[in-house]
Amino acid sequence: MFGIPYPKKILFALVLVFIFCSSFAALWSLVGSHTLGWDEAVYLTKARSWAEGTPADEFRPYRPIAMPAFGWIFLHFGDTEEILRLFGALFGAVTLVFLFLLFRSITNSWVALSIVYSVGTSSLFLQQAPQFLNDIPSSGLLFGILWLIWKYYKTEGENKSILLAAPLAALAFYLRYGVVLSLGFIGIVSLLLLWRKFAGKEGTNFSVLAKTFAVFAAFMLPHGIHSFIVEGSALGILRSGSTAGGREYLGEGLLNYIQWLPSALAGPLVGASTILGIAVTLAIIFRRNLRQNYEGLLWLGSIGMLSFFFTGLLVHAEARYVFFPVALLSGVGIAGVYFLLKKVRLQVVGIGLFALATLLFGVFNYQEAATIVKEKETDISRNEYRETYRAILQNKPKEEKCVVWSIDYLPQISWYTQCNTLRIAETKNMIVFPNDPLVTPKGAHYSIVFTKSEDGQIQPDNAERYGAFLTQIHRSREFPLFIGRGQATVYRMQPKKSPVRQITP
Repeated sequence: MFGIPYPKKILFALVLVFIFCSSFAALWSLVGSHTLGWDEAVYLTKARSWAEGTPADEFRPYRPIAMPAFGWIFLHFGDTEEILRLFGALFGAVTLVFLFLLFRSITNSWVALSIVYSVGTSSLFLQQAPQFLNDIPSSGLLFGILWLIWKYYKTEGENKSILLAAPLAALAFYLRYGVVLSLGFIGIVSLLLLWRKFAGKEGTNFSVLAKTFAVFAAFMLPHGIHSFIVEGSALGILRSGSTAGGREYLGEGLLNYIQWLPSALAGPLVGASTILGIAVTLAIIFRRNLRQNYEGLLWLGSIGMLSFFFTGLLVHAEARYVFFPVALLSGVGIAGVYFLLKKVRLQVVGIGLFALATLLFGVFNYQEAATIVKEKETDISRNEYRETYRAILQNKPKEEKCVVWSIDYLPQISWYTQCNTLRIAETKNMIVFPNDPLVTPKGAHYSIVFTKSEDGQIQPDNAERYGAFLTQIHRSREFPLFIGRGQATVYRMQPKKSPVRQITP
């Protein structure tokens, strides 16, 4: 293996260590201190609510419970953006290790390394992995599950490591409920393409597989019970999650994904190899001799295509949502080209040219990701808004609860202020002040007013109608508009002595 005179197991372990350490180092260098994004703040406010009792207003039932659980763990080491995003760097490195194991078991080490480097240096991976997000971590666990299934299949059921697939699948699910689609397609495609041959072999061991399904079902039971309690159906949470992003019509995401190929989805190299992966999968499907010789690529390609199609069909478009199928299809495309070149004895030339291409694109994508992080960290608008929110934290009495009335950015406001944040544009929130504690949360009240978004805001010229008077405690500097909101001013709200009327904005 690789022409190095060391025992294969030791060399194999060294390769895995190298993949993990090098990818972790690259991702850690891209972990920024810029303000948390919407989803990051949603998960981390829930994590902090468990640790400190602070509010977590935006954590809905369709949000996966494992994300705040990991947030709770990382909060024990600090609450800075860099420390919390260490989660993404660690899981990103694990993802590439599992990706290597998967494709090495189906192809060979050279192809697997090529796929890992190509995917690991893609713009999609480098920009999304170093964040407190769940798409790439859950995808990495799916790669691990596929690897375990393939090992079990090739050993005719003798490899008992398939038992690990149950906790990996459960963890992937609780990290991101949306992986239920991919898990379903893994099961369906495996049944259609592998089961007949697997079950027909003499001496095949089914007992370990049965135990794996039983353990997985046990892990899923708490979610089913919780979903039935809060939604009235065991599948209620999954259904509500599919529409949470505001999809305008069925298939909107799929059209966007197609438009983003080849370069806008994950970079030109991975995008092109993804298209090749679809072509390779279709070629194998319609050629009997190819189906017999490349059943592993057919298996992965079919899972990738179904996952890509139905994710786009049912969910609004975010490039990170399809990292799993894109990585699979890209790998199938690269492997397909390798085996084609091998037939004409040009695989060495192909590997060399591909290595050069991935090196060039990898360096460019890394520099681009580093530039984006630096721009976010130095962005005046982002920093001013963060300081605006922190002004509330500094002003509020210690150990006292607080409420912030705003029109947007609720998770970020909750994270940086540690306050209960209410969207005043929603008619369900009655604007009532502390003399009516049964309706309005107790504590200090604040209003954030944006100069370019005056409708529905509580500000000096309309405070009288709400029975309150305002005291300005902070005003942001003049800076370029941040998505059209303008300058931000924070007011401390206090009730007038006269009775306060309930007014719905």
